[in-house]
Amino acid sequence: MNAYSILLSNECPQGVAYAPLKEIVNIERGTRVVRNQLSETDGYPVFQNSLTPMGYHTDSNYPGNTTFIIAAGAAGEIGYSEVDFWAADDCYCLVCGDGINSRFLYHVLLNQKPSILQKVRKASIPRLGRNVVENIRVPIPPLSVQMEVTRILDTFNALTDTLEEELTLRKKQFEYCSSALFETILQDSDRYQISELCVLEKGKTPIQKAVPGPYPMVVTTSERKSSDEYQFDSSSVCIPLVSSRGHGVASLNHVYYQEGKFALGNILCALTPKDSSQLNAKYLYYYFEQTKDYTLVPLMKGGANVALRMDDIEKVRIPLPPIETQENIVSTLDIIDELCNSDKSGVCAEIEARKQQRDYYRHKLLSFDNHH
Repeated sequence: MNAYSILLSNECPQGVAYAPLKEIVNIERGTRVVRNQLSETDGYPVFQNSLTPMGYHTDSNYPGNTTFIIAAGAAGEIGYSEVDFWAADDCYCLVCGDGINSRFLYHVLLNQKPSILQKVRKASIPRLGRNVVENIRVPIPPLSVQMEVTRILDTFNALTDTLEEELTLRKKQFEYCSSALFETILQDSDRYQISELCVLEKGKTPIQKAVPGPYPMVVTTSERKSSDEYQFDSSSVCIPLVSSRGHGVASLNHVYYQEGKFALGNILCALTPKDSSQLNAKYLYYYFEQTKDYTLVPLMKGGANVALRMDDIEKVRIPLPPIETQENIVSTLDIIDELCNSDKSGVCAEIEARKQQRDYYRHKLLSFDNHH
């Protein structure tokens, strides 16, 4: 940072000029494309209303190293493509001239993203008006400063990318270990119906109407909400009764484990072991998390609203090894899960710390004195 400060004082002794985006780049709307023109894997990525490609096109309409802004759907998200791509009509592409570096502009817009998102029109499909984009004021330091800012921030990004690759590998390791453990017990253990082993109870708390309080409330995301009342005081597996994707598609992203006093959203049910010396609740959680795609998802029924019935869950047969074996499985998977998914330790915590560090320096690096 000292070298950067010296560079800044030498190159911008009077501060940095700011200008509306429309004065320094060409703002171009992408070209409409329909899904039947696209493939799932081959060609150039196509960006429409999110930063996830909607598919791949045989042609591109913008070169790599271009910054763009999503105009509808995930309106206000800032994108940057290193490779040639197709921008559809819900993208504003920012075509830079000689005085502005596209990657620098990307970092500038990320720094201003909170204020950009505040100007998104909230509707059934959120939209960002062209006039908002045109009037975003951005700093225009000399190219030498732009390149140094980009170098520093991209170094932080590279550190984060490396950690995220490590996290992906660890999650694959977790999935492999989990699969191997359960493949063994599937072969060697007797099976019992859930109704023989667990008490099933539907959640009673309307998720949107819950009064916040001291008790965790299990909902259909990994993050817990809270409630002023509790329904359970147990170790239980919580299973969503509705599809994670909706729209006629049977899908469960996750099942959830909770212990102690907790509330449960009314679109989930809790499976609580009748005898903890016979069935370890955490073992049951890991079993269903590993096998849900072929033990639970096929039981989901319905047209537009795909749902899972508790009567059907009760009939699912699970392998039940000795309690000592269950506890060994839980201990093994807990260790790997802690390394992969804990918010307070391991790779997840390091990724979060790096992102906070990057965001801090991005704000600091891009807070230029305004040249009048």
